[in-house]
This record gives sequence, C-alpha cells and structure tokens, in this order.
Amino acid sequence: MATLDATLQAGFEYREKKVVVLFDVKAGKKSFFLNGDYDEKTGVFAEDALPVMVENMTQDDYQTELIQAEAEFNHRKEIQIFPATGNDYGVLVVGEQGGKWFSALRVKIGGVEIKERLDSEQSCSKSRSVQIERSLGRFMDFVKENLGAEESKGFKNAVELVKAEQKELVE
Repeated sequence: MATLDATLQAGFEYREKKVVVLFDVKAGKKSFFLNGDYDEKTGVFAEDALPVMVENMTQDDYQTELIQAEAEFNHRKEIQIFPATGNDYGVLVVGEQGGKWFSALRVKIGGVEIKERLDSEQSCSKSRSVQIERSLGRFMDFVKENLGAEESKGFKNAVELVKAEQKELVE
C-alpha cells in the first residue's frame, strides 16, 4: 500500500525501458529514444520519434562514441610515433574502409595537441603506406609550427623509424 500511495503522491513511477542513445558530438548532446522507436535492421528512427531525455555528453560518452565510430574500420592499428613521457604522447591511428585507407593523429606535446578521430570524411589514400606518410608529414608540420624548426629535428628520427617499420607491412 505504501508503494502505491507514494506513486500516486508523486504522480509518476520509474520503469526500466530499453533505450537507444544517439550521440550528437558537434552539439555535445546525447538523446535517449525508446527502443521501439528505432528499427535495428534499417538503422532508422520512426518519423514521430521524440527523445525521452537529452543530456550533455560526458568525457566517457566522447570516448564511447569514438570507439563505436572507429570499430567500423578494418585493419585498424594504433602506431606510436614517439614514446609517451609524462603527459606527452604521439599516436597515429590508421584503418581501412571500402578499399581506402584513413588516418588520424592524437598528439600532445606540452600544452598543444591534436585530437582527430578516424572517420571516412577525412582525406584518404588507396595505399596504407602512403596514408601513413601523409599523416606523419602533417605531424611534422604540427611540430614545426608549434615547437619551432630546431625542436622539430628531435622528432625527425622517430618519424623515419615509423615510416620504415610501416612500409614493410603488407596491406
């Protein structure tokens, strides 16, 4: 009786329902739709579907969205450009989709960083090694622009080693 009375007093009750979460990275929002409003076979929401709740995305949500988006790539590989030290790191991510190779840079050196996601809207190449060389070129441009020409020379050897190691791999 107490539970029914509390429900009547509140005017609502909590019920567990399965939902589909839609991430809008540009807006920084996540929308929750009832599972019945989404057709898994076609990947389309019903025309009259409205979100039951909209929230701001958290850092964990961005990470989840990134993992889901990058899971669509075949032969996905994270390549360390230089060893991580302290808070500094340099990673190149490469993957294949539809016979084309895509790449993304995730680099932090001091207070500057690049955080790209691997997606099919970026420039691509038909060759893995060519795409890796392009990304390493962008990395070196980034380092020269932010650290100066003299400091960038320290990264040149690491970049050449990555190029040599990756060129030998079969696509």
